[in-house]
Amino acid sequence: MKQWVNKHMIVMWVFSSIIYAFIIHCLYSVYLENTWFVAKWSAGEILTYASTVSLGLLAVWQNQKFQRENDKAQERLESIIKHANEIAIINKIVEYETENMHRLRHAFDNFSQACDPQTISSQYANNRTEVINIISAMVIAEQKLDNCFFELGRELRADMQLKKNDEASLKKTFKDYYIFGKKLITKLQQEPLESFEKEMVQLATARDAFIKERERYLVNQENKLNKLLYEDLSIDEIKLLYKRN
Repeated sequence: MKQWVNKHMIVMWVFSSIIYAFIIHCLYSVYLENTWFVAKWSAGEILTYASTVSLGLLAVWQNQKFQRENDKAQERLESIIKHANEIAIINKIVEYETENMHRLRHAFDNFSQACDPQTISSQYANNRTEVINIISAMVIAEQKLDNCFFELGRELRADMQLKKNDEASLKKTFKDYYIFGKKLITKLQQEPLESFEKEMVQLATARDAFIKERERYLVNQENKLNKLLYEDLSIDEIKLLYKRN
């Protein structure tokens, strides 16, 4: 009902004015014997007064309507600004998480290569003619392995869920792979001409377990990133997706 009245306000106002003028005309057309009922104002004065009051009411109504429209426009503007700010924040989060994913993959690749039994055995084979060369090659291999281990460790610590879970399979296989890699390199440093088949088997087993957990973790991280990129998530939903504390 209220919407109908607002929609037809002008038409109603015109008809009301016509009816009011007609009523005034009728009242001034009737002869009254009692002088008390005889108007002291003329019909023109009453119409002028009524018009002035009507114009005042119309001005008030227009001001109220303008104020409501202005409030709505302000709300829309604030909503647009808020949405634009959220988009800017989400874009920064997307950029940040994409870069994190890139660094994580790079750190995984570097560590996997540095600790891989084929990599270590190849370095050994290329320098086996001289004991001193083997030892030097293994020192370099150990330094690279340590650097890659700490690089990947820093990236994984950014995942608070993983950091707080000491029983996580990825953390265990990561540690085991590193320990057996160090064990093989130490063996080749201390006894460069001795058999190292046992250490190779242990490292290969640790590598297979680590690769399995690495791929599972990377798929999970990629799914989170894809959800961030392609789904219409709010900032609160993104915070829940990427817990940083």
